[in-house]
Amino acid sequence: MDKSRLGKEIKKWRKKRGLTQKDLSQNVCHQSEISRIENGEVFPSIDLLHLFSSKLNVPVDYFFKVLVYEDFTYKNAIVNELFELSKQKKYEEILACIAYEQSNHSEHFEFNKILSWQYWLASYRLGRVEGYTCITELNLLLLNKTPSAIYLHLDFYIKNSIANVYAEQNKINESIRLYKEVIHYESFEKNFLSLKIKALYNYSKLLFQKNEYDSSIQQINQALMLSIQLNNMALLGQLYYQKAECIEKIKGSNDEIAELYRKAYFFFDLLHLDFYKQISFKKKYRYLKDEISMVDE
Repeated sequence: MDKSRLGKEIKKWRKKRGLTQKDLSQNVCHQSEISRIENGEVFPSIDLLHLFSSKLNVPVDYFFKVLVYEDFTYKNAIVNELFELSKQKKYEEILACIAYEQSNHSEHFEFNKILSWQYWLASYRLGRVEGYTCITELNLLLLNKTPSAIYLHLDFYIKNSIANVYAEQNKINESIRLYKEVIHYESFEKNFLSLKIKALYNYSKLLFQKNEYDSSIQQINQALMLSIQLNNMALLGQLYYQKAECIEKIKGSNDEIAELYRKAYFFFDLLHLDFYKQISFKKKYRYLKDEISMVDE
């Protein structure tokens, strides 16, 4: 394990946060200790690393990963690039990136597990493999239970992907089973909580399809609470819209329904989700006509 690499990472994040060595050392250790660590002369203790993590607002597992993998920074950047391409639905670019990485950096099992996960999802999205094949291959990846250091809780991300494919194949019960596994798993890691929001939303949609509207609202409320706690606006529009549809089905108050659709429309507009704005306009105009006229003005 490389003291120098860890020291450089701590120094990098200290500067990113606008802190001096004196700032970082305050109530933690002597400033000279920070200097020695950043210069790669000594390892920080586990307790000290946790304190640095808190002050720098960087998950402590990030620093553990830096210690374990010589090329962690590079691999982490590739994983982030793949996820960004996935958000943009650039599946051909994902496959090209994976082909390059597998031919040049094929020695590490965990990294290859992430690449394989993204490969099968992209291939499925492009229609090159059937849903059943995608699910089978992703389940095979779960057979190895080695904990992930590059991507915390990796198996739960893969399970969520399998649940998504099951839902698209109308295998509702199989999908629900996996969403529940994700939702009930206890972790306070920020990225995982964001995944839990997505799982709760998708689970609520399946409950809606089964006409279980009260249960659907319960999942939505959990997702809304988590979103607000994390300051995560990504799905707020969809969540408010889904909740409004549920309340419509159970013959709730028109005022409450209208307010929820207005909130949904606000977030669709704020986040430039034009597709969802158009859906709202077409399907729920009677609830939104005042809101839309105000936006137009």
